[in-house]
Amino acid sequence: MRDVVFRHGELSALAEFLRQHDQALPLEGTGTWSEGEWLLAIFEVGQRGRATAAVGNVTLQGMKPFVVFDRRDWERIHDFASTHAEDSMNAILAAAPARPTVDSISPERRNAPRGSLLEVSVQDARILVVDPEPQTLLTLQASVRASGIEVSGVASAEDALEALLAERFEVVVAEFELPGMSGIELCRRLRDHEQLDALPIVFVTALDDWRVRTEAFGVGADDWLQKPVNGDELGARCVALVRRFRHAQRQLGTGP
Repeated sequence: MRDVVFRHGELSALAEFLRQHDQALPLEGTGTWSEGEWLLAIFEVGQRGRATAAVGNVTLQGMKPFVVFDRRDWERIHDFASTHAEDSMNAILAAAPARPTVDSISPERRNAPRGSLLEVSVQDARILVVDPEPQTLLTLQASVRASGIEVSGVASAEDALEALLAERFEVVVAEFELPGMSGIELCRRLRDHEQLDALPIVFVTALDDWRVRTEAFGVGADDWLQKPVNGDELGARCVALVRRFRHAQRQLGTGP
């Protein structure tokens, strides 16, 4: 998966750039992009390391390449661009899947440059996949592994909690409908856990009901994919979440 970076000096400039387009941003390098290619779009603002990222899909319009985002990703990018707070950490936390507070962080640490999101590596990242169907579990694991990230799999929310407490993971990919404890309850417990409350969570399910999606996001899910899952998209979204998660930790002075 390739990266593309959109850099702006101020959040207001990024907001204006987004207003000029409708979920599709122009790409440079005509002829170097392939229709349907998944990429990671990185949005960086100013010199303090303010950044977010979103997964997009390449489309060719009259031979001109554009990266297209789904509605929820587009709205999240807009939310990031419209956060005109003087404190750069507030802008980061508004768009990153990390939830720690910044009240106890000194202004010097908050304003210190922490590097570009583009420089954030996914090396040694680990992802936990939770699905009760053995073949689906293997398929989801293979999709994540193809993106270059180490992955483990379990069949239940109870096993997931045990694994998360025993080992370090940076994203959870979970089926919504699980035997015993539900995916919703798993997400709720993670959000209530002191050490795991910022862990990015992606739901995958065959259900196609806006009420279910609303419930999932309401308890703190970060993303949602409907089955059958496109393997390339799942891998790309996991890479994006790992990089945003690590970048947010770095901004807080707690990450690598």
